[in-house]
Amino acid sequence: MNIKLRSERRVVRQLAAGCLANIALMCCICVVNAGELQIRPRNFIVTPSTGPVAEIVVKNGSDKTVSGVLKPSFPSDWKVSPLTQQIELKAGESQIVPFAIEKGSDLKANVYPVKVSTGNTVIDASVVCASTPYYKPEIDGNLDEWADAIPVEFITKGKKTVVRSYWNKKQFCLAVEVEEEELIGLTDSSEKKGVDAVQFALSPGKSVTADQSVRYEYLVTASNSMWTGDKCFKIMSPGESLSTAKESRKLKPLFLKEAAVKVKRTGNITTYEIAVPMKAMKTLRATAGREYNFSLLVHDPDGTGIRDLGSVMNLWPEQHNAAAWSNWELAKWNGYSPFDNKVEFGFCSSIH
Repeated sequence: MNIKLRSERRVVRQLAAGCLANIALMCCICVVNAGELQIRPRNFIVTPSTGPVAEIVVKNGSDKTVSGVLKPSFPSDWKVSPLTQQIELKAGESQIVPFAIEKGSDLKANVYPVKVSTGNTVIDASVVCASTPYYKPEIDGNLDEWADAIPVEFITKGKKTVVRSYWNKKQFCLAVEVEEEELIGLTDSSEKKGVDAVQFALSPGKSVTADQSVRYEYLVTASNSMWTGDKCFKIMSPGESLSTAKESRKLKPLFLKEAAVKVKRTGNITTYEIAVPMKAMKTLRATAGREYNFSLLVHDPDGTGIRDLGSVMNLWPEQHNAAAWSNWELAKWNGYSPFDNKVEFGFCSSIH
């Protein structure tokens, strides 16, 4: 995954203001039966220079207890405490193992390689962390005001998607740039082709999927004809039965009139700009420094198909979760089962 930051001067301003950024975890692990462990560094939600806690998720995929010593390695000028942690996991158990960064440094690059060693096996990956700064943009399809957001960029079948987010007391704001050949909006004849759309979900940090929804889920489309105007639909709320996620939900009854939406097409880029009311998402308890869960799907039925942000977040194969995303009329899944919607993100303070 590639993540583009703004100029070095703007990055320095962000870091000085305590905004969230990304970090690499260069991890080395030596354990008994290491091949039975799954290891994932979690996204960081504070900058390394501010003395954060690095969290590494370890899961025992075997049917017996596994124990060992977890030792992370960071850049050579960093100081971490403790240097190692003893771990013991029962069959099927997961643990989040914390390490305090007592001395760290911020890098201009916003994506880092991760090297994980388990015995004689070395695994290479990349880790990304997402930040949502405090700001209130004008929802007009122009992204000039998004220069201080931290973009997350990923490629699907050669097509780029860039995701940016802001929050303020009244709104959660999202800007998504989608590289695609054609924009298909909601029309009277959309049934055969499907519809281009952005589907995203938010929930409180470290929440888990159970029988009832804990997420706020939205769908954004361009539209014309009988669907005059770009639209946002609220397609799932906390407390709803997850069985409804499988239903092909009619969109018109789910129209969210309180949302501000603008979809703009420039060349081969479709820009979705959205603001949904924060007051309707009380369980998020949005404050600077608080963790929340977020993920996003792009529907491009005439091109790449489903683009899944979760697919580039180092999630485990079993974290595909059909109940994590709602079905809706005109959606073209073509057998794809998305990843879970609970990728760790964080709210941060304004840089102004």
